[in-house]
Amino acid sequence: MMLALEIGLVALLWIFARDSLILSTDGLRSQRYPAYQDVNVMMLVGFAFLMTFIRSYAWSSIAYTFWINAFIFQVYILLYAYWDKVWSGNWSGASVTITVDISTMILCSYAVASVLVAFGGVIGRTGPKDLIIIALFHIFGYSLNERIVFTSIGMIDGGCSSTIHTYGAYFGLAASWVLSGKYKPITNIKISYISNIFAFIGTLFLWIYYPSFNYASLAVNSFEQNLIVVNTVLSLTGSVIGTYIVSALGFARGLDMENILNATIAGGVVMGAPCSFIYRPGVALFIGCTTGIISTFCFHYLGPKLLDCMSLYDTCGIHNLHGVPGLLGGIWSAIIVAFYDTGFDSEVAAMYSNGHFLFPSGNSFHKQGGLQIAGTFCSLGMGIVFGLAGGIITRFFYKEKPKYFYLDTEYFDNAHFH
Repeated sequence: MMLALEIGLVALLWIFARDSLILSTDGLRSQRYPAYQDVNVMMLVGFAFLMTFIRSYAWSSIAYTFWINAFIFQVYILLYAYWDKVWSGNWSGASVTITVDISTMILCSYAVASVLVAFGGVIGRTGPKDLIIIALFHIFGYSLNERIVFTSIGMIDGGCSSTIHTYGAYFGLAASWVLSGKYKPITNIKISYISNIFAFIGTLFLWIYYPSFNYASLAVNSFEQNLIVVNTVLSLTGSVIGTYIVSALGFARGLDMENILNATIAGGVVMGAPCSFIYRPGVALFIGCTTGIISTFCFHYLGPKLLDCMSLYDTCGIHNLHGVPGLLGGIWSAIIVAFYDTGFDSEVAAMYSNGHFLFPSGNSFHKQGGLQIAGTFCSLGMGIVFGLAGGIITRFFYKEKPKYFYLDTEYFDNAHFH
């Protein structure tokens, strides 16, 4: 199956894709490759190692992450161009050619991120064949939702709280729920001291490079880059402190490693949509801190409740790290942008009116706030719909044996763990 898909991808990219030959004097363009590399490190080191917390599934976590990164990268180039032609209606002549440059590569890595978010919900319970089907459904829905949210609705979401995190999380949860109706785990996830150390490496890489993730595609000048980076860093520091406070004081058993590995990054997730609207650093810090607190409570209370009530197996807690913070990011962006209509911080409001951050000059702040909400809940609905569809189709071919759940030994030779 993978061989046939790769042959098809090679043929299509050979025929239609070309490297960009346009010379640019844009000073920030020279910084795009470092930004791409930062995002790429988040995918291949951050996500991969964060998922190694399962003691007996570390090889699979890293290997499948590596494979997803390569596969989705190729598929997304075609789908991004396809939806672009659908929306423009221009299918003739040279317009059919797909131009690929560093900015395209950044968008490809964003698409990979969304698939990896969804992967976190089904990790340990799916094999390579299942992941191919899930990934194809996911990326088709992701690319369509991205076009609807950004082009048709007009949401501004530089760090993709909605299109990556909200869509990816609820796709993964929906697919996981469908698959768990056929086979449920019969063993608990085994975590060790060493496996959590490796997972902590992933957390630290994600935390360090998150500012690049949020600014890589949206910022077009140093002012915008500076604003997004400062807000993201402050939000991340806030989520760390919020997580430690709740983990240490709220549950009467000391620090919890699951919280520290995950909820500390929630500040980057929630800041994806509002990062370009916040002018006061205290606001970013407040949002990050409260999101870290909420995410930590979700890991302790909401996750177990969903498992008991709905048999919803969420291996990596993607609902708590990506789903809830992603929704909060979209809602916060709507509140903040609508607030500028009050006349407060009028100098800042004037900057958006001049077209910063791709802000449409014809939109009032209240209208843009409504579009932020619309884009957020569009991503939620699309994630659930495509996740259910992908899960249903995958279920027809789903042959994984519960006794091999969370074990490398099903697909890897000589996989030994202690």
